[in-house]
Amino acid sequence: MLNLPYRRRRRGVSPIIADLLMVVIVVTAMTGVLMWVMTQVTTSPTREAPAERFIIEDVWFTNITGSSPSDMGNITIYVRNVGKVDVEIDLVMVNGTSKPFSVNGATVDNLLSLTVGEGNYIYVNSTWSSGSWYYIQMASKRGNEFAAMYNATTEWS
Repeated sequence: MLNLPYRRRRRGVSPIIADLLMVVIVVTAMTGVLMWVMTQVTTSPTREAPAERFIIEDVWFTNITGSSPSDMGNITIYVRNVGKVDVEIDLVMVNGTSKPFSVNGATVDNLLSLTVGEGNYIYVNSTWSSGSWYYIQMASKRGNEFAAMYNATTEWS
Protein backbone atom coordinates (compact mmCIF):
# COMPACT_ATOMS: atom_id res chain seq x y z
CA MET A 1 0.00 0.00 0.00
CA LEU A 2 2.90 2.36 0.46
CA ASN A 3 3.72 2.36 -3.22
CA LEU A 4 0.27 3.53 -4.34
CA PRO A 5 0.87 7.32 -4.03
CA TYR A 6 4.26 6.87 -5.68
CA ARG A 7 2.63 5.22 -8.70
CA ARG A 8 0.15 8.04 -9.10
CA ARG A 9 2.95 10.59 -9.41
CA ARG A 10 4.76 8.62 -12.12
CA ARG A 11 1.84 8.35 -14.53
CA GLY A 12 2.27 9.39 -18.19
CA VAL A 13 1.21 12.64 -19.79
CA SER A 14 -2.34 13.54 -18.89
CA PRO A 15 -5.00 13.42 -21.63
CA ILE A 16 -5.38 17.22 -21.52
CA ILE A 17 -1.67 17.80 -22.16
CA ALA A 18 -1.72 15.19 -24.95
CA ASP A 19 -4.67 16.92 -26.61
CA LEU A 20 -2.94 20.31 -26.38
CA LEU A 21 0.25 18.92 -27.90
CA MET A 22 -1.73 17.35 -30.74
CA VAL A 23 -3.51 20.67 -31.46
CA VAL A 24 -0.18 22.55 -31.53
CA ILE A 25 1.36 20.00 -33.90
CA VAL A 26 -1.64 20.04 -36.28
CA VAL A 27 -1.88 23.86 -36.32
CA THR A 28 1.86 24.16 -37.03
CA ALA A 29 1.68 21.62 -39.85
CA MET A 30 -1.38 23.22 -41.43
CA THR A 31 0.22 26.67 -41.22
CA GLY A 32 3.21 25.34 -43.11
CA VAL A 33 1.00 23.78 -45.78
CA LEU A 34 -1.03 26.99 -46.10
CA MET A 35 2.10 29.10 -46.51
CA TRP A 36 3.40 26.76 -49.23
CA VAL A 37 0.06 26.81 -51.11
CA MET A 38 -0.16 30.60 -50.93
CA THR A 39 3.32 31.03 -52.43
CA GLN A 40 2.42 28.61 -55.22
CA VAL A 41 -0.80 30.47 -56.03
CA THR A 42 0.66 33.98 -55.94
CA THR A 43 3.76 33.15 -57.99
CA SER A 44 2.02 31.01 -60.61
CA PRO A 45 1.86 32.48 -64.14
CA THR A 46 -1.70 31.19 -64.46
CA ARG A 47 -2.80 33.50 -61.65
CA GLU A 48 -3.63 36.21 -64.20
CA ALA A 49 -5.40 33.85 -66.59
CA PRO A 50 -8.91 34.52 -65.17
CA ALA A 51 -8.38 38.28 -65.69
CA GLU A 52 -7.33 37.77 -69.30
CA ARG A 53 -10.06 38.20 -71.90
CA PHE A 54 -9.98 38.95 -75.60
CA ILE A 55 -12.54 38.89 -78.39
CA ILE A 56 -12.66 38.75 -82.16
CA GLU A 57 -14.61 41.85 -83.15
CA ASP A 58 -14.71 41.36 -86.90
CA VAL A 59 -13.48 39.04 -89.64
CA TRP A 60 -13.00 39.88 -93.33
CA PHE A 61 -12.45 37.35 -96.07
CA THR A 62 -10.59 39.10 -98.90
CA ASN A 63 -8.64 38.31 -102.04
CA ILE A 64 -4.88 38.46 -101.81
CA THR A 65 -4.46 39.91 -105.30
CA GLY A 66 -8.06 40.91 -105.84
CA SER A 67 -8.08 39.64 -109.40
CA SER A 68 -10.22 36.51 -109.27
CA PRO A 69 -12.08 34.19 -106.86
CA SER A 70 -9.32 31.60 -107.30
CA ASP A 71 -6.91 34.02 -105.57
CA MET A 72 -8.97 34.07 -102.37
CA GLY A 73 -6.77 33.37 -99.43
CA ASN A 74 -6.54 36.23 -96.95
CA ILE A 75 -8.49 36.36 -93.69
CA THR A 76 -8.25 39.60 -91.73
CA ILE A 77 -9.22 39.35 -88.06
CA TYR A 78 -9.65 42.30 -85.70
CA VAL A 79 -9.01 41.21 -82.12
CA ARG A 80 -9.37 43.35 -78.97
CA ASN A 81 -8.17 42.89 -75.39
CA VAL A 82 -11.19 43.44 -73.14
CA GLY A 83 -9.65 41.95 -70.00
CA LYS A 84 -7.79 43.40 -67.04
CA VAL A 85 -4.27 42.26 -68.00
CA ASP A 86 -2.10 42.35 -71.13
CA VAL A 87 -2.62 39.51 -73.62
CA GLU A 88 -0.17 37.66 -75.86
CA ILE A 89 -1.93 35.74 -78.62
CA ASP A 90 0.27 32.99 -79.99
CA LEU A 91 -2.11 30.67 -81.83
CA VAL A 92 -4.63 31.18 -84.64
CA MET A 93 -6.51 28.20 -86.05
CA VAL A 94 -8.89 28.03 -89.00
CA ASN A 95 -11.10 24.93 -89.05
CA GLY A 96 -8.80 23.19 -86.57
CA THR A 97 -5.57 23.86 -88.47
CA SER A 98 -2.91 26.12 -86.97
CA LYS A 99 -2.06 29.01 -89.28
CA PRO A 100 0.91 31.40 -89.31
CA PHE A 101 -0.16 35.01 -89.03
CA SER A 102 1.18 38.52 -89.42
CA VAL A 103 0.33 41.78 -87.72
CA ASN A 104 0.12 45.00 -89.76
CA GLY A 105 1.79 43.25 -92.67
CA ALA A 106 4.87 42.19 -90.72
CA THR A 107 5.56 38.63 -89.62
CA VAL A 108 5.67 38.58 -85.82
CA ASP A 109 6.72 34.98 -85.15
CA ASN A 110 3.10 34.13 -84.32
CA LEU A 111 2.84 36.48 -81.37
CA LEU A 112 0.52 39.45 -80.94
CA SER A 113 0.83 41.51 -77.75
CA LEU A 114 -2.16 43.62 -76.74
CA THR A 115 -2.31 45.95 -73.76
CA VAL A 116 -5.57 46.44 -71.87
CA GLY A 117 -8.16 47.96 -74.21
CA GLU A 118 -5.95 47.69 -77.30
CA GLY A 119 -7.05 46.11 -80.57
CA ASN A 120 -5.14 45.10 -83.69
CA TYR A 121 -5.48 43.34 -87.03
CA ILE A 122 -4.19 39.83 -87.64
CA TYR A 123 -3.67 38.66 -91.22
CA VAL A 124 -3.93 34.94 -91.92
CA ASN A 125 -3.17 33.36 -95.28
CA SER A 126 -5.76 30.64 -95.72
CA THR A 127 -7.86 29.51 -98.64
CA TRP A 128 -11.59 30.08 -98.35
CA SER A 129 -14.76 29.85 -100.45
CA SER A 130 -17.55 32.38 -100.54
CA GLY A 131 -20.64 31.21 -98.66
CA SER A 132 -18.75 28.68 -96.52
CA TRP A 133 -18.53 28.76 -92.73
CA TYR A 134 -15.16 28.81 -90.96
CA TYR A 135 -14.38 28.04 -87.33
CA ILE A 136 -11.72 30.50 -86.16
CA GLN A 137 -9.95 29.98 -82.85
CA MET A 138 -7.37 32.08 -81.04
CA ALA A 139 -5.40 31.17 -77.94
CA SER A 140 -3.18 33.16 -75.62
CA LYS A 141 0.07 32.14 -73.95
CA ARG A 142 -1.85 31.67 -70.69
CA GLY A 143 -4.13 29.15 -72.39
CA ASN A 144 -7.31 31.22 -72.73
CA GLU A 145 -9.23 30.78 -75.95
CA PHE A 146 -11.80 32.59 -78.07
CA ALA A 147 -13.54 30.78 -80.91
CA ALA A 148 -16.51 31.39 -83.18
CA MET A 149 -18.00 30.53 -86.57
CA TYR A 150 -17.78 33.05 -89.42
CA ASN A 151 -19.40 33.03 -92.84
CA ALA A 152 -17.17 33.94 -95.78
CA THR A 153 -18.99 36.35 -98.03
CA THR A 154 -17.77 38.57 -100.83
CA GLU A 155 -20.80 40.85 -100.83
CA TRP A 156 -21.57 43.69 -98.43
CA SER A 157 -25.06 43.82 -97.02
